[in-house]
Amino acid sequence: DDVPLAPSARTRFQPCLLSISQVKELLRCKSKRHGPLTRARLRTWLLVLYCTGLRVGEAIKLQLFDVDLKQGCFRVGPSKGRVRWVPFGRDLVRELKHWLDLRRRAGFVLTPQTTLFEREDGEPENRKSICAVLTVLFRQCGLKPRRGRKGLRVHDLRHVFCIHRLQR
Repeated sequence: DDVPLAPSARTRFQPCLLSISQVKELLRCKSKRHGPLTRARLRTWLLVLYCTGLRVGEAIKLQLFDVDLKQGCFRVGPSKGRVRWVPFGRDLVRELKHWLDLRRRAGFVLTPQTTLFEREDGEPENRKSICAVLTVLFRQCGLKPRRGRKGLRVHDLRHVFCIHRLQR
């Protein structure tokens, strides 16, 4: 008798897996509602999620002392009793430097305790607001229907990262 090793889980959600050309199109898509600094923050958000496979909650908690631009890695955690280092490439290093430079030029004071994705009002980003803003962007780019819970979700960028990494 074959006994399943784990019970099957039922879910209504199907991951939306993007092609590399769709990811590029998403990065070119500009939010119509926001100014240049917010658009740069959204682009950086997308790149961090896509290039590292981080969960949204992990990215929200990143502070500048967690970002090592020389080594190209994030310090994530502690979570579940451990800290892990998540590496990323030189292209993302350039994008992060650009994002931080834009923040400095806009008059923001950046300390080691500053969150990487601090909003324009000086408050740290929160999960609900970033997911809502990115969902609007996904709809603008035609990757999510105008209504309903189908199409691309923010968490799907984690799946896209994994698939593209395995394909490489």
